[in-house]
Amino acid sequence: MRFSERANERLWDDFLREALIEDCENELSSFEGGEAHSFSEGFEKRLKRIKRSVGRKEALKSAAKVVATGAVTAASVLGVCFALLLSQPKIHAAVGVVIREVLSDHDEYSYQGGFDGEIDDQKRLGYLPEGYKLRRIDYDDFLMLLSYKNYAGDLIEFQYGIAAKCELSVYPNDREYIEKTVGKRTYYLYISGDEYDRWSYAVWYDGSYVFSLSGQLDEDEIVKIAENVTE
Repeated sequence: MRFSERANERLWDDFLREALIEDCENELSSFEGGEAHSFSEGFEKRLKRIKRSVGRKEALKSAAKVVATGAVTAASVLGVCFALLLSQPKIHAAVGVVIREVLSDHDEYSYQGGFDGEIDDQKRLGYLPEGYKLRRIDYDDFLMLLSYKNYAGDLIEFQYGIAAKCELSVYPNDREYIEKTVGKRTYYLYISGDEYDRWSYAVWYDGSYVFSLSGQLDEDEIVKIAENVTE
């Protein structure tokens, strides 16, 4: 690296000042006998300013070297750790981005990144409102749809698929949109306030899968069901 002429001048100034101070101190320490010599008050003040100036510059240079070395080391360690974490399937699956696109008549969800393998077809709703039973399962290579009904004919639909391969569409129809975070999971909720049309939706991701849940449910109930999906 080449220094500018101004930087070289500053470097030589510091060097000469430090040499001057050292020479003066050596002469004073080697002086024996005779009358004690004292410098003028102005010279003493100037000498102290020079020493402080050199000391501050040296301290700043040392601090800069420590900070730069620490930053490079920390970046290297974090880079290695992140690379090692990404080599683990479960960690790699969690690194992704949810994209919600708001269109004129519907919201579209997609997921960039995540797991890209065979679907786990054993996920179920671990909690259900009273009277609901699993009535039907439809599936393909990367998507599962489970339908639960009660004796009154009310329906709860639970759908999940491989996040990297599935896009979901939700039609808000004046439903209230809510983003709700429980623990480390964020739910995208569409809650109906219409007593005649209580159909509500929830969408969420776990890094490997995208999930959607819909039914005649209020906010608390739909989140409670979502929180109890069996692994």
